[in-house]
Amino acid sequence: MSSQRGDDDMKYTFNAEWFDPLASLAKPFLISYFPSNKTAEIFDLKNHRLFLKRSLCENLSLDQFKLGNTVEIYSRAFKLLDYADPFTKSSFEVQKERCCVIIKSEAFDYIGQIYSAFERENLTVAQLRTFRLNVNQLDELFIALSDHPQFEDLLNHLSNDIIVAIDIVGDRCLTHINNLLGPEDPEKARRTAPNSIRAKFGVDWVHNGVYASYDAEETNHMLSFLFASLWPCTAIKTNCTFALILPHVLRNKQLGNVLRDIIEEEGFDVSAMELFILPKKCADDFFRVYHGIWRDYSAKIDEVCSGPCLGLEIRGENAQKTFRQFCGPYDPAIAKLLAPNSLRALYGENRTRNGIHCTDVVEDTVLECEYFFDFLQV
Repeated sequence: MSSQRGDDDMKYTFNAEWFDPLASLAKPFLISYFPSNKTAEIFDLKNHRLFLKRSLCENLSLDQFKLGNTVEIYSRAFKLLDYADPFTKSSFEVQKERCCVIIKSEAFDYIGQIYSAFERENLTVAQLRTFRLNVNQLDELFIALSDHPQFEDLLNHLSNDIIVAIDIVGDRCLTHINNLLGPEDPEKARRTAPNSIRAKFGVDWVHNGVYASYDAEETNHMLSFLFASLWPCTAIKTNCTFALILPHVLRNKQLGNVLRDIIEEEGFDVSAMELFILPKKCADDFFRVYHGIWRDYSAKIDEVCSGPCLGLEIRGENAQKTFRQFCGPYDPAIAKLLAPNSLRALYGENRTRNGIHCTDVVEDTVLECEYFFDFLQV
């Protein structure tokens, strides 16, 4: 991220809002963040007064300041609405590009390793979800490849099989992604870029693991086709359980590791996944059953709404019981003692940021999957 100078006065400023639960109102604020020493200042726009003088905020980092994200400052969750000055806007948008990445069915089990590669490059995932498309739909999606001699083979291979589409944003994103993937022919990739994704997970051009858009025009076409329309969800909602990977895991760039542990290491069958940004009302509706049970209920809702989270439908015999055991005890401190290899022991920080929510009782499995993969789709 560029800056005007390397001194303590360099700052980024955002228009933000804080939802006051007592008044049931969203109140406007101006937040200034000083990355050189992790300090922040907050101005109350409604009352025209300083709300928080410049203070140390050790939990904040510059990569949390993305429009639409929620940042927590002294136990208050502020949603970032817009850039407040031209310098902040130009600094955050300079050289930003988008790329549409398709993880094909043959590489689905390795999505954790692939996602980790994106995390290491500091690329931001804006949208992610699973799809099942027929031949005609795939023909429209991959129209840029229609002249390739193996195009029909590609369509038949992917038809009605699960794929993952990812909308990625970052500086020189298209170049970074295609360098990570390597040549389209995996054999060539193994010769010329042996550490690339296609070299590791590809077989041939049709089964090369991952596809990525080449330029802005193709990116816009693919993202519009996939994410601007309402598609049937891939969730099956039988013999299933639900999991929600919490925002702090994504902020800490650990989502790839969690997906690797779930799918590759433990072999759970994931039939649907989607990135969600939850409004408070939706989070409160979903977790309402825990009100009065979790002593950290309000803080938990704030955490769930503080940024993107990833919902998963996990299937298999006794999926709810088996996956719940794999998640470990709710409190990561207890999980580290009783189940040190569980997800909450490995990725949880405290009771509020415990890494993952999983369905607690088998009767709720279908209901939780329906809430995210049906109700939140409309």
